[in-house]
Amino acid sequence: KSVEEFTQASQTGEKSFSCTECSKTFRKNSHLTRHMLTHTGEKPFSCTECSKSFRQIYHLKYHMLTHTQQKQRSSSGAAHHSSPPPE
Repeated sequence: KSVEEFTQASQTGEKSFSCTECSKTFRKNSHLTRHMLTHTGEKPFSCTECSKSFRQIYHLKYHMLTHTQQKQRSSSGAAHHSSPPPE
């Protein structure tokens, strides 16, 4: 698409990227690419601490907080708890 067509599509909310598996449409190709992981089952982002895998890097970053909190509790002498910390 030309820049003009792309700008017009963005302003009108046109969804021009379609999933070949389920026909869901997206405004951005990056959103379609991320969506396709739901069909392939691929989880490209892995935790270096426990090898758990995630589809989105945001979820990996959030997960990594659990390891950081565990290390902080261990270094402060607090007992290790399997439940999440109170909010």
